[in-house]
Amino acid sequence: MSSKNIEKDLPTLLVIQTNDEDWVKLCSEYSSKFKVIQTTWDKIFLSSYSDSQYPMISIYPSDNPLYPSQKKIIDNIKPDLLLIRNLVRYISSRIDSTPDYRNILYGFYHSNIPMINELSAIIAEIEKPIMYGRLRKIRDKYGEQIFPLIKQYYYPNYSQIGVTPNVPYVLKVSYPHAGFGKIRINDYHDTEDIKSILALHKDYCAIEPFIDVDYELRIVFIAPNYYRVHKRQSMNWKVNFGMTNIREDCEMKPNWKKWIDLIYDNYPDLLIFDIDALVDKNGKEYILEVNGSTQGLTPEHGDQDLEHMRDLVVRKMETILGENLLNKDNETKKLFIENKNDIKISKNDNEKDTEIINLKNLNDDYKNKLKEFENNYLEILDELNIYKNKQNKKGYQLIIFVISIIILILGIYLFMK
Repeated sequence: MSSKNIEKDLPTLLVIQTNDEDWVKLCSEYSSKFKVIQTTWDKIFLSSYSDSQYPMISIYPSDNPLYPSQKKIIDNIKPDLLLIRNLVRYISSRIDSTPDYRNILYGFYHSNIPMINELSAIIAEIEKPIMYGRLRKIRDKYGEQIFPLIKQYYYPNYSQIGVTPNVPYVLKVSYPHAGFGKIRINDYHDTEDIKSILALHKDYCAIEPFIDVDYELRIVFIAPNYYRVHKRQSMNWKVNFGMTNIREDCEMKPNWKKWIDLIYDNYPDLLIFDIDALVDKNGKEYILEVNGSTQGLTPEHGDQDLEHMRDLVVRKMETILGENLLNKDNETKKLFIENKNDIKISKNDNEKDTEIINLKNLNDDYKNKLKEFENNYLEILDELNIYKNKQNKKGYQLIIFVISIIILILGIYLFMK
């Protein structure tokens, strides 16, 4: 049995996330302005049509409902904004399951539904070589001293693993996050052994030098200007896999903030992201990777992080509603106004720009024509000086007056033309 969406007149925020987060409660003070539907990828049924503003979406009941509405099928979902907090594909503990919901993601983009983060950023988060390519572009532009990206070798499949860094190094297989798909290689024999395993699949892989880590950094950013950083340490060299890690808040250093700013300036489709970085025993820093809007939150600061994400979402919803919802002094107030990727140039704005350019060109033309008249006028005065010697003063003044009137009339005519 299905239940229809009742509040069709309100814009809809669709949040893809498990019920570990409660976005209905988080946005409750705006419930009269927009509605929130929260679900997971596996509960979404979607079709998209080019002649329809919205895709056809049904949401199936949640396995762990927070609200009665999540116990029923919800049909006719019409999302105006999509917030992706769940990984699109990930490693599952079930032997018969390898969750991969990229086709659902593409359906949202096919329908032109606005997303936070944008699709290009989501794809970069899904496919690690794409994200590394983004970071490499920044390193190549600003230099390794400013943006110390870790070195990396990429191979399309196992058979092309040839030139490698000196051992020990870390081999990363395909897309997984959270420490999955990584192994430390200590010698040539380890390399050959892992190649025999990789041969079972067609995964790409990458190799990075093994860093003798003192601690790991996680630097969080939520647009436009929320920054937070903490250290992480663990008995496991992967830090974020298999064992509980020890976290410690620390002061934001200018160079760490610079890393964030360079990423955001070069890729404004990343409105929510964090940097994972390594610091070795000698204090040298390495930017390891970037996670997007699906990043995990620490228990110590999760509520604060979510509040900033909520403000970011509300600010985006304001552009849909055409009205202000947040307080005037809120830090995200001008985000979607000032973001160069979100500025919409109307036809009238283009006409104004063209008009200004045309008026400038016209003004330059008039200046040139008036300059010509000035030169002609001086020539006439020279001739009149000669004539002055031959005629009396009264006749000369009359001629000067007549010629001045003619020049004035011609000037007005050309200016009005």
